[in-house]
Amino acid sequence: MNLARLLQLRDPQSALPVYERIIERFGTGNDAYLQMAGIYGASHRLDKAAEALEKMLQSDPGNLEVKRALADTYLEADSVERALRIYSELVELRPDQVDLRAAMAHAYLLKQDYERATKQFDVVMKTDSVSVDDQLRFGRVFVSFIEKDSAVIPYAVKLLDQIRTSYPTDWRPYWFLGAISNLQKNDSDALSNYKKVKDLARSNPDGWVGIASIYYDKGKFQEAIEVLKEAKMIVPGDFRIHFLLGISYQRLHQPIEAATTLERAIQINEKSIDALSALGLVYDELKRPVDSDSAYERALRLDGRSHLVLNNYAYSLAERGLQLDRALAMSKEAVQQQPTNTSYLDTYGWIYYRLGRYGEAEQYIRKAVELGSTSAVILEHLGDVNAKLSRKEKAIEYWRRALELDSTNAGLKEKIEQGNL
Repeated sequence: MNLARLLQLRDPQSALPVYERIIERFGTGNDAYLQMAGIYGASHRLDKAAEALEKMLQSDPGNLEVKRALADTYLEADSVERALRIYSELVELRPDQVDLRAAMAHAYLLKQDYERATKQFDVVMKTDSVSVDDQLRFGRVFVSFIEKDSAVIPYAVKLLDQIRTSYPTDWRPYWFLGAISNLQKNDSDALSNYKKVKDLARSNPDGWVGIASIYYDKGKFQEAIEVLKEAKMIVPGDFRIHFLLGISYQRLHQPIEAATTLERAIQINEKSIDALSALGLVYDELKRPVDSDSAYERALRLDGRSHLVLNNYAYSLAERGLQLDRALAMSKEAVQQQPTNTSYLDTYGWIYYRLGRYGEAEQYIRKAVELGSTSAVILEHLGDVNAKLSRKEKAIEYWRRALELDSTNAGLKEKIEQGNL
């Protein structure tokens, strides 16, 4: 047993034959099967884990802990009926055990039997001693299923409403309800719940981030900034608050504030590729190309296949006419990962434009427009390509469409007046 446990620490798979020899030579009166089940479970060989637990039960059929482990293993392996049979036996012996009821609810949700899943919560709610933590355990089970099966939503909302009614000063049910409303694109309900989280637990960043995220997604960047500036004073060490604040400044073209805030975000989480990519964009806007390149290179060292970084860095290089072959390779990788992303298609086409390969440039930029892009920059690019291809009328048409979206663009006005680049 000592040898097997030492091997298990170094290389769990190598311990398995030793445990098998222990069982062969000394029988099942030890925890060899239990250790084997743990090793198999950790390597996701759930059929073998269940087999080891079944053999344990043959020698110790009254062991309720092993039965529970077997039921949980069957549930993880999607053998729902087997799991439910064992859970049903166990719940007769331990009717007030909350985590057992929660596991049964999980199993019934997998079967899409929402009524029986909810019934497990109702049974628990009738127990006077049940805590809010136990009730929220059910809430998490239901919420975790929503992305897989939206039919769970009304049952989850009903359950969480009951908890909120019983514990009106606990922020957690409000947060779950806000997350559900957010998934349903019900911004008013989501905001209401997130604001309640913020009021009940001001030092919890989740409420602040929830409110600001909704404002950001709706394009209300100034509102997001006002919320996040207050949040920064109360929860100064939360990465999400600084990141959201930085990209909100960026969207309002306040690059100095954006750079300062994103730099702080990266101090908190130096491995955030999203923050490094956003900072690269901001440095570009501030005409700090060395710092911009440094941010992108740092992001690529963390993840060389990040399509966001590959696209943004490639576009930055193309705008400066630098390393165009490398930029083309990076942009190609981004497009292969997201072939319908209109910004990525435009970048790919724009690099071809910078290389003087106007036919290929038109192919990709036109595809971005055909996919529904309403970006003034992309329309202007398509106009520029058509001008290079000696299609003056087409070029002017796209420039005019771009000007309708960006009426302050003096360069566009000049192109239209001159009828050429």
